[in-house]
Amino acid sequence: MRGFNLSIITPEGAAYENVVEYAVVPGVEGELGILARHTPLIAAVKRGILRLKRGAETNYLVIGEGFLEVTAEETVLLADTAVQAESLEDARKIRRRIELELEGDNTPSA
Repeated sequence: MRGFNLSIITPEGAAYENVVEYAVVPGVEGELGILARHTPLIAAVKRGILRLKRGAETNYLVIGEGFLEVTAEETVLLADTAVQAESLEDARKIRRRIELELEGDNTPSA
């Protein structure tokens, strides 16, 4: 299967850069499946689990809110956070931990 260049950029710098066969991105309007030669687009991304396929390997990252840009040359995801996970189960745990931390930050102080 043909691949495409994917870069994930956070405020701390490049979190991921590689050629992938496909990506499933948690978009605000629903999941976005991206393959090589995808129609150019710009989309808002919500916090969730990003799935990346490279050969027989599937990678998971927990990403924060941001934007996705798909062009003929590359795909760039700008996110406020990106944390790599070892497995889908690990990604779910990381996502839940982040959600709990964010809920704690939104608790009004007395």
